[in-house]
Amino acid sequence: MGDDHEREPLVQQQQQHFRSRDCTNPCLGSVDQNEGRSRVRLRTGGRGKGRGRRRLYGGGRLDSGGDLSIWQVALGVSSDILSPAPLLIPHTFLLLGLPIAIPILFLTASLSWFSHVILVVCGRYVGGRTLTQIASAALPDRWRSFNTWFGEPVVEIFRIFLAVGRGCVNVMLVTDLFVQLIKPYTQNSSLIYLRLLIIVIVSIISSLPKLIMPRRPLFLPSSYPILSRLPLILVFFWPVSIVIIGLRLRELNRELDGKIPPPTGGGDGSEAITSGTIWGGFTILLFCLTTPQNTFKRMRSLRRVNKPPTTTHPMVPLNHSSLDPVSDPTMTGQSKSSPLSSYTLRRYSWEFATFLGVLSSSLICLCWGLVGYLGLDRGGFEVNFMASLPSSDPWITSARILLLMILFPAIADSLQPATTGVMNLIKLPLRLRRLSGGSRNRKRLNSNVSGSSRRRKLFKSEFAEEDDEEDDEEEEMVSRRVGVFRVVLVSIYIIVGLVAVVFGGSSGGESSLIQVVGCFGSSILTGLLPSLFFVALFHVRKARSILITDPSSRILIEDDLLLRKESQLQKKLSGRRIWQDLGVFGLLLPYCLVIFIKGTIIGIIRK
Repeated sequence: MGDDHEREPLVQQQQQHFRSRDCTNPCLGSVDQNEGRSRVRLRTGGRGKGRGRRRLYGGGRLDSGGDLSIWQVALGVSSDILSPAPLLIPHTFLLLGLPIAIPILFLTASLSWFSHVILVVCGRYVGGRTLTQIASAALPDRWRSFNTWFGEPVVEIFRIFLAVGRGCVNVMLVTDLFVQLIKPYTQNSSLIYLRLLIIVIVSIISSLPKLIMPRRPLFLPSSYPILSRLPLILVFFWPVSIVIIGLRLRELNRELDGKIPPPTGGGDGSEAITSGTIWGGFTILLFCLTTPQNTFKRMRSLRRVNKPPTTTHPMVPLNHSSLDPVSDPTMTGQSKSSPLSSYTLRRYSWEFATFLGVLSSSLICLCWGLVGYLGLDRGGFEVNFMASLPSSDPWITSARILLLMILFPAIADSLQPATTGVMNLIKLPLRLRRLSGGSRNRKRLNSNVSGSSRRRKLFKSEFAEEDDEEDDEEEEMVSRRVGVFRVVLVSIYIIVGLVAVVFGGSSGGESSLIQVVGCFGSSILTGLLPSLFFVALFHVRKARSILITDPSSRILIEDDLLLRKESQLQKKLSGRRIWQDLGVFGLLLPYCLVIFIKGTIIGIIRK
């Protein structure tokens, strides 16, 4: 599971505490991050960034890690999936039937976990922390300009499309819940205007924090640690809500001596339940259980294994208890083969975190699907399961309030990748201008400065354009960038609101939107693109060097021992990737490709 990328040493080097942000490149050892990059530049003969770094195994900036533990990241992954997956699962159970729906549910969940793993494996292999950086590394170096104006924007467009689609579904479901709460006290003729008003209010409230303070979060983790973890805490409301709904449905069915019938005069559910919509059930499940747009966001928030505690000070004595190094299992006799050993948990922390998150969300979705499908007569007739329940029952009303508390904060989180993607597209002309003027800048630097100063300025100019979305979110914005950010944010919310107005209010419209986003967004970003990246990096392009930092160096080429060791490591890593090859070629790529092709054919036939 991810052994093809060396992560961090097993023993913390706490004797040199100032190296808390070290770059643990397998070729260079633990050296300071900036010094490591400079040494790579010097040892590769001062070549350009793309050509010099992409030949190196794990080249690029390694992630310094976040502050969240494994279970907190698992809650984050589960939170991304559960907003709004459980409300849509009963409808997929009706489309597929229980004998097919339950196996497909867990198959899709396993593919979701595998997609997270493959993306991070590719990212760590090339030293990238975003999807666009992986796309840039997958193409040959001589296609760099083509990839900048075509390859990376295509990846960003799919990411924006998926994030906006998920945000639209969240807005529509929140609006439906509000309408269901107010429906007993209003007339049916005014529900259309009420829905429009609710969409406007929800969009304004969701975008208000970012519009007021775009330079930093509304609640800083240091000042409000509980509020900053609010989306993680709200995950526990999903099982509480389904327990309330399940117990209340059992009592209502006993009183009626049968099951609650489907609503009369409700949404046009018959439009979504037609021949051939079994593929719609597959697509909705793929949309619900996959969140590839948030993979690297969650990966960067995971605390690194050997990251020293932030509360310690460099002047603390070395014999302090908080600076005790992590024990090496090879020195203490601890078995590394045990799947539950501390060594395994540390080495595969990302895989365990995503596995726990996907598993917990799948079990919650299974409970919602069974209760919604078996607890009602023709359960799942409505796309939004809550629309089939009585609107005046106090227990059901309390469950709706809990769901609003979950889904309302999720709107801004689901649209954050779209905002970042649009900002990256806006900066694309600037990047193209930098690439076109890169050679002139290097000549000017070489003519004006010399020696170590020239190397430092050249290093800064080469790596200045390697900004990722995390830097874009955390760096202090200038006034012009703040204005552009606000315009982008307002535009996205206007688009989301218009889509929610057009497709919301009927089961047929909501189902069509979800299927379109799942077919052309989730299938591509979850399965097709990660599979293509994996095939290009590990099967098409030449393997990156692990020990040989400069393939053109005659001293390294003539070192037979180094070449033999390089060959052994490459063969070892290729053998450890067999299970990943089976997963990519046997499950992920065929499954998503079939859904994409079948969905495209159905869409063309319906038109």
